[in-house]
Amino acid sequence: MEYEIVELKQNRVFKGKVIYNINFLDEQIEANKRNIRKEMMKRKNEIIDRIGEYQTVVYNRMVYQEYGKIIHYDYFVGYETENKNENIEKFDYKKEQFERKFLNLNGKFAKFCLFGNPEKIVPKFWKELDNLELNRKYDVEFEEHIPTDNPNFMKINIYVSLKKLIKENIKMEINMEWKNYENKLEPCITIISDDKNYKNYLDYFLVDYGGIEWNSLNILNQINDLVEIIKEFVEDKRTKVDFTRETFYIFSIDKKILEIGFNFDNQFYDTVALEDFYKIIVEWKKFLYSIPNQKNKIYFEIKEKN
Repeated sequence: MEYEIVELKQNRVFKGKVIYNINFLDEQIEANKRNIRKEMMKRKNEIIDRIGEYQTVVYNRMVYQEYGKIIHYDYFVGYETENKNENIEKFDYKKEQFERKFLNLNGKFAKFCLFGNPEKIVPKFWKELDNLELNRKYDVEFEEHIPTDNPNFMKINIYVSLKKLIKENIKMEINMEWKNYENKLEPCITIISDDKNYKNYLDYFLVDYGGIEWNSLNILNQINDLVEIIKEFVEDKRTKVDFTRETFYIFSIDKKILEIGFNFDNQFYDTVALEDFYKIIVEWKKFLYSIPNQKNKIYFEIKEKN
């Protein structure tokens, strides 16, 4: 399945019909989807402020399991309308025959281009998409059905929202020293970065481990396991994590460096970021081994470069 990565920064407004809270396992839903698409095709001229000729299908309010399988979603079919404040303010939900959908499209999408009968190729596409390793955001995904002279042959653009990747050129320093906390010497790691976003990722990282301190006795074995997992990804010996443990860690590209979880799969995507983080975690591991008293707590400080 070929696609291109596109960056969208759009605010769009649509009018149409919606099917709420569809169960992904409902095999009969395709008939309902087909009926709503046909209804909107017949009634498109009733949308007075319509500016688009092609039909748009929107999937949103997705509920999905942690390994990425969608289980519930809303299905909207409609046409783009004028995006003006006065129209939005005058919109009367009681009198309006169609529902209005506001889409704030801001971020990266994988764009797929299909050609053929939408009744056949679109359901097949969504089934095959599950086999493609994409860093999906599961936020909003949509289709553009662009008609041709043949009603059974269309161009269909499908946009799949993606999570934001960490920058590849992150610069960071790690300083390790003993500091006096509460009249007691404790090991301290100071992380200095020139990337504000990366600082935020590390903030999340520390919070996930219970605030600003770790108990080195509890995490030493966990870090050993983590180092081995990351090393396998860096060396291309592993493409996904497919085992379950009582406690383990996810390398999450979009908003957190690590998070505690119970199921995870296909979470490692950015090799450069992994290599950087692997170096960091190895240094932490070495530092932990150097602590004379394993009951000591490790304190972290995060700073930005000026």
